[in-house]
Amino acid sequence: MMQKYSRYVILALIALLIAAGLTIAKLYPLANSVVIQPGDASVVSKAMSDAQKLFRTESINNASRLPLVMRMSDRICVELRPYSNDPAGTYLACYDNRSGHLIEEQAIGGY
Repeated sequence: MMQKYSRYVILALIALLIAAGLTIAKLYPLANSVVIQPGDASVVSKAMSDAQKLFRTESINNASRLPLVMRMSDRICVELRPYSNDPAGTYLACYDNRSGHLIEEQAIGGY
């Protein structure tokens, strides 16, 4: 009787392990994806384009950078952080809210 009970416990634990694994496999990509607000997509694209012009030796894209958008009263700033711990550094661009022109640009780190 005890062996039969142990078999059911083991099967239940295996089922729970499989369910947990499938849940993690489904949720992990969602947790690691970059969420850019719909209104911020154009300014992020502009910042990536400006960064690529400045740093021609490295590919600046969504796969290599995490874009962070900061809205202020007079400007919108986009920080492009590298995903990895390589010495590539961070790029920061600020655009005027009214005109959309680049008003500040910084490269921080190993560019």
